[in-house]
Amino acid sequence: MSANWKKLLKISRNQILCVCAAFTLMVAIGSLYVSNVMRKSSQATITVALNETEKTIHAYLREPKVAFYNIYTALQSMLDSDDSQEAVLKYLTNTTNSLTRENRITGFNSVYGYIRGEFISGLEVNLGDDYIPQKRPWFQSAIRNKTAEYTPPYTDENTNLPIISLAQEIYGRNGAYYGVLSMDIDMSWLVEYTKTLQFVEGGYGIVANQNLMVIVHPQEQYTNMQLEHIGGDYAKVSKELRAGRNVSALRIRDFNNVQVIVFFKELYNGWLMGVVMPANSYFSDLYWCIAILSVLGIVFALILNYSLIRLSAAKLQSDEESRYKSSFMARMSHEIRTPINAIVGMTELVLREELPNTVHEQILTIKQAGAGLLSIVNEMEEIVDFTIKFSAPKARILIVDDIETNLKVAEGLMRPYKMQVDTVASGANAIELVKKNCYDVIFMDHMMPEMDGVETTKHIRKLGCTLPIIALTANTIDGAKEMFLESGFNDFLPKPIVTDKLNAILDKWIPKEKQEKPSGDNFDVITDVELLAVFYKDGFNKIEILNKCLEAQDYNLYIIHVHALKSASANVGATKISEAAKALEDAGKRGDFKYINLHNARLLADLQSFLDSISLIIKEKRDGLPDMSLLLKLKEALKELDMDTIDEVATELQSFAQAEGILQNILLGEYDKALAMTENLLNLTPKGESI
Repeated sequence: MSANWKKLLKISRNQILCVCAAFTLMVAIGSLYVSNVMRKSSQATITVALNETEKTIHAYLREPKVAFYNIYTALQSMLDSDDSQEAVLKYLTNTTNSLTRENRITGFNSVYGYIRGEFISGLEVNLGDDYIPQKRPWFQSAIRNKTAEYTPPYTDENTNLPIISLAQEIYGRNGAYYGVLSMDIDMSWLVEYTKTLQFVEGGYGIVANQNLMVIVHPQEQYTNMQLEHIGGDYAKVSKELRAGRNVSALRIRDFNNVQVIVFFKELYNGWLMGVVMPANSYFSDLYWCIAILSVLGIVFALILNYSLIRLSAAKLQSDEESRYKSSFMARMSHEIRTPINAIVGMTELVLREELPNTVHEQILTIKQAGAGLLSIVNEMEEIVDFTIKFSAPKARILIVDDIETNLKVAEGLMRPYKMQVDTVASGANAIELVKKNCYDVIFMDHMMPEMDGVETTKHIRKLGCTLPIIALTANTIDGAKEMFLESGFNDFLPKPIVTDKLNAILDKWIPKEKQEKPSGDNFDVITDVELLAVFYKDGFNKIEILNKCLEAQDYNLYIIHVHALKSASANVGATKISEAAKALEDAGKRGDFKYINLHNARLLADLQSFLDSISLIIKEKRDGLPDMSLLLKLKEALKELDMDTIDEVATELQSFAQAEGILQNILLGEYDKALAMTENLLNLTPKGESI
């Protein structure tokens, strides 16, 4: 593997691991879900099949009982009438022949009985002298049950086939005892029917009576055996059935030690119908689904990881190109700036000499061209760092925030777009401005005292105003965006503001007809010292307000102001203070006022210490600034285009490094830019307050 690929894998390692983990989790959850669905579906299918089986067996066994009842009643009347044994034999023979010929009862064999001390059968049989009716299962069942009940399966003496018998003692209507009547039913139909209960390959059915004696089993040696004696885990199954518990999709070892899934259902007559399926066959469809899900998960994970690596490669290449471009621009700007500075300096020296007017004008043109080239080099360096998508000088926006630091930051970030920017520090004032002016977009802080961003937005919407309102918020938890949209906002921009997200928001909501191609000079941004000066002022204000909130125990207002301090601190890089403010805000939201009272003093002490540090930075910067009166004089001269005064002040400003940009724009005739930069310096110049 090449070194480049190793680097790409190292860069993308976390993303690759997250993708693999996500798809592994997806396959696991999908497999569990599919397993649950398929298991429920299989159980439902088998339950329905067993219910249908019960109906079928009920129908098969009901017909013999109906016929048996009719035969019993007729025979009872004959015996009460003292009919002869020959008459009884004839009746049983005719009935047997009739039922056999008409095939009205499935599996019917014969009807017979032990009547008046003599065995009489409707079917001609030769049972031998050792045949004792009283020892036969049908006779014993009749004596034991007193009502017509089916016997467990046993072997027929005549056919050697498995049969069940329906038998009952015969009593006359006057109570006289006549003997026992019995009807044999061939079990072959039940055996054949049970074979159809093969739901999967290798599956089979079992029938047991109410005493758990096996009636039907594919292995004949287990017929007439107790269920628990079959082997495997059937003792466990028998225990569950005897306890009256449901046996459904139970995994056990079969008689041959193969893992199987068993279902048992109790039939209407107490018999038990069981279905046995090899586990491998039962779960085969599930195994296939899991295999397919796994393959799909691996394929999609590979595709996504490959895409991530490609993106990383593209980003790496872009970063390399950007670094080379930056290095090239820095090197070239240095190489170009050095001779240009020499040209500008030399022309300045020549212009101080007495020259003919024509020569003076030509030298002045050379100086202005050199200064123009120097400006272009500076702008090219800035473009390497940040490029905006458009400018919108005809667009007008409103920024609403109760913290001046946040307003200053937002306004500075908006400047490169050349928009008309209005700022206001409260919701009430924002409503008044909306009534008076036409804005293209409003940026609205969420948490403000008195009237918060949500309430202000609702008031603006009640005015019939449909312009886009963007929420400025540090609340980026799940569901925050939906909450803002439901409250009348059109979108939201997280704080601290990031330039690429601001770019996207402005591109989306500033009307396209007001967007213009950037002119290349959109890099007039707020200075760090100017921002610190604003934060310095806001910081002392916040110390006073937060203390008053605690004195009044107004924790709702405290939360709003500490939230604002959190955002403003993040904007100036005071991470420790921002995190402490966030912890206090969270404590307030969950009602932990004890935490606030314990930690507020520490926050304000850290803030005071930070403000003291800021004061030193601002003082150091201000020591190198021109006098305020000089800048005010230049400001008025630039507004009035008083060239004599402009030249006079420009001469006095040449010794100040921070005035270099102003002088350069004056030299190029860019008086609007010079005026804007002069106003920025005025914001940094002491106005009588102590710092």
